[in-house]
Amino acid sequence: MRMRATPVPDLTRRFAQEVTPTAEAQDVEVRVHAETDAAVQCDPMRLLQALVNLASNALDKTPAGGSLTLRVARDGDEVRFRLTDTGAGFPPEVGARLFEPFWRGEDSRAKGAGLGLAITRGIVEQHGGRIDASSPPGEGATFTIPLPVDT
Repeated sequence: MRMRATPVPDLTRRFAQEVTPTAEAQDVEVRVHAETDAAVQCDPMRLLQALVNLASNALDKTPAGGSLTLRVARDGDEVRFRLTDTGAGFPPEVGARLFEPFWRGEDSRAKGAGLGLAITRGIVEQHGGRIDASSPPGEGATFTIPLPVDT
């Protein structure tokens, strides 16, 4: 990994450039809110890969007319990347299995091998972070990645 201090606005701009064309083709709105100009110590290509993996999963679950929102804000000594979709979400009992390699769920419409979320977790952990997932019933899914602020 090629770690360096990378400003949040650079990451969010690149995320939007990567995700927006696919989302627009599916009639899904992409919203990006960089609420901090702080930097994180990261390999920008790998962190972008993790965020795009999450977005790809979200787009598989989000119907036309829905939205995908990336909000990045500073919270003390962390920067929190929060990706939220307006898709179907997932039941509580599934949350613990989401990051298992090759696990796709029984009602998955995705055509992949079930590795995207496992890879994403690995990338995030290599950056000293963690990834959390939540899905209130009927409200889509939210994935949160807190990473240390570069000092």
